[in-house]
Amino acid sequence: MYRLLVFSLRGAAPGLPFAGRCQMPFSIVNAKSPAAYPIASFTWLLVSTQQADATKGKKLADFLRWALSDGQKDAAGLDYAPLPASLVTKLMPRIDSIAPRAK
Repeated sequence: MYRLLVFSLRGAAPGLPFAGRCQMPFSIVNAKSPAAYPIASFTWLLVSTQQADATKGKKLADFLRWALSDGQKDAAGLDYAPLPASLVTKLMPRIDSIAPRAK
């Protein structure tokens, strides 16, 4: 008898440090959950909170807000797992900290 194993990127989420203070970056490779896909990862963005061009900085922040909100609806259709809501909640204040560089 064979057992079909169904792995998912969402299966990796339960063991991640989303509660309390979230330290970034972290890894989901070889997550402990039996439902986790073993070779999964996040895509990381390194963004300066002090943007030289105010207009471009606003557009960047707007795009990142979209990616973490409405953009998550398209994730599954593109073979990505949507981010857990608890992680999105942690990331939004970081996006809100993007501002024009003081002159």
